[in-house]
Amino acid sequence: MTATAVQVTVDLWFGEPRPGPIELLSADERLRADRFVSDVARAEFVATRTWLRSILAGYVGVPAASLRFRLGRWGKPSLVGYDLEFSVSHARGPVLVAVCAGHPVGVDLETLRPGVWDPAAASLVLTPQEMKTVRCATDPDAAFLGLWTRKEAYSKVFGRGLTDRLASVDLRADPTLVDGIEVRSLDLGPNFVASLACPQGAVGTWRTR
Repeated sequence: MTATAVQVTVDLWFGEPRPGPIELLSADERLRADRFVSDVARAEFVATRTWLRSILAGYVGVPAASLRFRLGRWGKPSLVGYDLEFSVSHARGPVLVAVCAGHPVGVDLETLRPGVWDPAAASLVLTPQEMKTVRCATDPDAAFLGLWTRKEAYSKVFGRGLTDRLASVDLRADPTLVDGIEVRSLDLGPNFVASLACPQGAVGTWRTR
């Protein structure tokens, strides 16, 4: 009898959370919050971290304040004591979170804005073919951010920086399969560009947006 493959599901959360109680944060997170000079940036950090804690606490069934995180070799955060993978990205208020049991995921979120296309900077992470695609696009800013978010989502799966071999990974196709990871764009309306990197064939389920 052939075993039936288990469908992998990625839960996606998108919204603009308000800062939660500071007591939900760890001592280290509170120190990080205090280092922000801007009140707006501090509030966004607290909102992102408290919302993330509340989301993850709902999966593992413990108080949000009791969750502990650790950083991997390249700075990728993980949840201590649970086989629950997550990725988080924010763009000046709105926050995007992906959660998956037992499989690494990556997300990236950017606000669509004019003038973001910078050929000199883009050449550090785009292949020559990708550079050509952006140059020829009707909207180079949107085309660049589409590739940028797919690259960053892909890199977050492995917890490595953007400069780590990304200039040789072609992600023009949407979706694209690379190293067993499927990288695809997410539709969050005309003002945002976002991407998800996940196991091949994983089903994305929106929990809130």
